Amino acid sequence: MKKFLKSIPFLYKSILLVKHSAWSKTTKKYLNKYLPDNDQPKLQLGAGANNIPGWFNTDYFPRHNIFFLDVTKPFPIPSNSFKLVFSEHHIEHISYKHAAGMLKEIFRIMQPGGYIKISTPDLQQYLANYFDDKHLKVEKEQFVKDWIYGGFYNAVNYIPVSNYYSAHFVNDIFLNYDHQFIYDLKALAGLLDTAGFTNIINVSLKESEHTAFQGIETHTGAIEKYFTLSIEAQKPAL
Repeated sequence: MKKFLKSIPFLYKSILLVKHSAWSKTTKKYLNKYLPDNDQPKLQLGAGANNIPGWFNTDYFPRHNIFFLDVTKPFPIPSNSFKLVFSEHHIEHISYKHAAGMLKEIFRIMQPGGYIKISTPDLQQYLANYFDDKHLKVEKEQFVKDWIYGGFYNAVNYIPVSNYYSAHFVNDIFLNYDHQFIYDLKALAGLLDTAGFTNIINVSLKESEHTAFQGIETHTGAIEKYFTLSIEAQKPAL
């Protein structure tokens, strides 16, 4: 049915607008309950299925206790509302332009002195591994067998293959999963700085010093963790 509706763009967009309107009302309703009841409000963006207890979890595709939020548009959230914001393997799914706008909105809705943590595929690690794959060679080969050899339903470029090359591994992160932009440290830190954040630090392969950020990530396998860039930053205190 969904495939049929997508074949009629006007009808599909109209239905989507109606759904977004209803979902937005639900988000606002629960947000108005959440904020007054929490002395340290915490917002997760692009939650997917990662429903973190105690957080206000949001995603473009809402689920039970995960509420609708389109991060490419102004957030329907009051300024200075959240103390912590978390985004894991999410920013790469929107354009660079929309990412810049999203970070400005996050800065606006974050309380002074609050912290943000963003995790995303690490461009530098992927390219470095392409030229020299001695790092995590065994783990990478197993990862490729599990994901690329057999194909994967959400990756349009996957087909079952009998031979694997380093090119598959690099193209995977660029062309699958509807990825729009893959960041390195400099590019992501630059966006955060432009949005107004300070104390920008690379915490890849490290445990966060902030308790609320500990133990909430889902991309924790050896291969995923090594190829993930994680940055924390702060909105300056008043």
